[in-house]
Amino acid sequence: MFSLHVAAVTQRLFQDVGVRVDGYFGSSSPAGGLSSIDIAVCTIEKANNLVNRLLEDDKITQLGR
Repeated sequence: MFSLHVAAVTQRLFQDVGVRVDGYFGSSSPAGGLSSIDIAVCTIEKANNLVNRLLEDDKITQLGR
């Protein structure tokens, strides 16, 4: 449940500036996928999956933007 808490706190921090925050943990993922958010809060396993997907899709340059 730590990731859920981190996602909620991060959402509150960025809500006033229009930054979209959502989480990838457990069976949870944002509607619309990675392209629908600006910040992804993840477990290390989900982060690994996201990086692998970006590499496969030749979109790794989008990481950190």
